[in-house]
Formats: sequence, structure tokens, C-alpha cells
Amino acid sequence: MGKFLLILMFGLSLSTGMIVLSKNRQLVQASDMAATHFSRTSAKNAANSGAYIALNKLYLNSSWRPSYGSPLVLNKDSITIAVQDTGLASNRLKVFSTGKNADLSMTSEVILFDGEFSEFAVWAKDSVNDVTTRDSTGVIDTTLVIDHAPFMPDIDYTNLLNAATSQGHTPGDNPFEPGDGYPSTNFYYSGLTPNVTHVNGDLRVLAGRTVYGIFIVEGATQLFDGATIEGVVYSPNTGTLISNSGSAASYINGGIVTWGAADGLGFQINVDHEPEYMRALASNYAPNNPRMRVLSWK
Repeated sequence: MGKFLLILMFGLSLSTGMIVLSKNRQLVQASDMAATHFSRTSAKNAANSGAYIALNKLYLNSSWRPSYGSPLVLNKDSITIAVQDTGLASNRLKVFSTGKNADLSMTSEVILFDGEFSEFAVWAKDSVNDVTTRDSTGVIDTTLVIDHAPFMPDIDYTNLLNAATSQGHTPGDNPFEPGDGYPSTNFYYSGLTPNVTHVNGDLRVLAGRTVYGIFIVEGATQLFDGATIEGVVYSPNTGTLISNSGSAASYINGGIVTWGAADGLGFQINVDHEPEYMRALASNYAPNNPRMRVLSWK
């Protein structure tokens, strides 16, 4: 009986010791995990802080590139920043920011779009086909097209409609077929205020006619042989089409901003970028569009 009690007490003591040892090991593991999590979080926060620093610099000056002689320091984390501007899609920049501490390093990558929509001849949410873009001197420039746009500019639709209403440019015809020289043979309505026409349906510019101003077109836009729009076509609805419906080229001297597609349908639409007209749209009806846009952050 005495031996049995001794064995039992020894077993209980050994079991208790093993439990205590196991708990100690779990405590150490938990502490290690907490420390690793803290280090990882601290490094990632430093990396994100570096990315914000780069974004602030780039928003002020898109040509800024980091030139720090040594890594920046945040608490006990060092921050290294780099900006990539080659080997990417057009008008893209990539910011790399690495936060590093004694235990590990973490990197944040931010892809930016660098450019204002008014700098382009065609800005389309959907596809663009059989459209030739040229700069203001008439030189073909394929970089003036943004199709399948990564974002759409913030345009004040209500303000545009109010302008069209106050100018009396709200035709009820569908389709609307403006006469040659509509509405006043000039892009401008008064001073630096552009003509604005709201087409609550389809717009058809017939062969040989030239029309002027900013056209908000809710439906399709059709340009026939030699038709010319001296201004900007803004199509605010998805699924719409700006097309050439003749056997000869048609022209837009200004630009296109569309939530739909643009397609010459086998014949060309020549879009000559006119910075003055695009800036008139941007400054009067789309002022809240920063040059830099964040496309992704990881």
C-alpha cells in the first residue's frame, strides 16, 4: 500500500510538471507570435506611411522621384521608397515602399494613373475601334486614346444640364439632327462659357454639317460623311455608341468622353484633340479631378 501511494504521488507530481511545462511552452509560443505580429504590423505601417509620403509628393509634383540619401526612420522602423515609371502600362507609376525593423521587412506597392482626362482626345469606358486620334497640330498620336478606362472622370452632370437649359439647347427631337452651324457657329456661348446641348436621345450629324459646343448625348451619336463636331461629345450612359455611319471619314475637333464605346464601323472617325475645348469642359463642369489616381494598393 505504501509503495502504491509513493508511485501515485510521483505520477501526480510528474503529470503536474508536464502540464506546467506545456503551459510554459504555450506561453512562450504565444509571446513569440505576439512579438512577430507586432513586428509585422509595425513594418507594414511603416511601409504604408512611406507610400503616403510618396503620394503626397507626387500629388504636388508628378515628376517627383525620391532622392533620400538614407532610409527614413519611423519609430524603430526604416523606410525605403522607390518610384517605377518604365515597363508599365501608359500613364502608370508604381510606388514601392519598404518598412524594415530588426525582425523583418514589409513592402507596400501602389499603382497610380498619372494624367488628366482633358489631356486625351478619347476617354472611353468601353472599346475604341476605327478611330484615329491626332494632336492639335494634326499629327497622329495613338497615346491620346484611353479605352477600357480604369476610372471615369467626375463630371458635374447636373451643372451641364442646367447650362443647356439656361441656353435653350434642349431639343425634344429623337433623333436630333442639328442644322449646319448649330447652335451659333462657335464653340462658345458667351465669353469663355461653352455652348452646351442636351440630347435626350440620339444625335445624328448629317453629311457635310458642322455643329459646335459640348453635346451631352443620352443615346447613340452618329456622324455621317464629312460631318464635324467642333467641340466635345459626352456620353454619360453605358452601352451607348459613337459611330461613323457613312462611307467617308467624319470628324470631332475637341474630344470624346464616353461611358460607352466609339467605333467608326469600318470607316474612320478622326478625333483631333483640341486642348482648349477639353479644358473648357474640365474647368467649367469637372473641376474635382486630381491628376493622380490610386488604381491599386497592396
